[in-house]
Amino acid sequence: LISFAFIILVLRIPLNTRLPFALLAILTGCTTGMTMGFFIGAIGNMSENVKTGLVMVITMGGSFLSGLMAGNMRIVVDTYCPIINRINPTALISDMFYSLAIYDSLDRYFENLISLVILSVLFYVGTLMNCVLANFYNYLTKYYAKQQYTKNSPNFQ
Repeated sequence: LISFAFIILVLRIPLNTRLPFALLAILTGCTTGMTMGFFIGAIGNMSENVKTGLVMVITMGGSFLSGLMAGNMRIVVDTYCPIINRINPTALISDMFYSLAIYDSLDRYFENLISLVILSVLFYVGTLMNCVLANFYNYLTKYYAKQQYTKNSPNFQ
């Protein structure tokens, strides 16, 4: 919301007529960011520092490729490898606000919105699958360890 206030109050980009769409973009962007964080937090047995570094690399790399750090980088990426910015949450969010401010049609906005929702669902399903598989692996490990202990115990017949 602070960024949105900056866009409206400081940059004076008129999004007042499309306020519900802008708020939906903020909500979808936050949801995608949270589910991506859940997904990265759920993968593997990496330390907290490694996961924090991974989040930073993905976030800053996405910001760079979407043109938020270098002005023409988005054009370069769209020219040579357009699929990157179709799956880059940062590019999708910035493009949603760009389409709200520039275009009369909302077609591009809704394409980006649908892409973000799909990414959020994929991150969420990936998180659930990772948690389920990790719990199943832990269960199997404990079960087989118990079986080996009872088989090797002196009272086993």
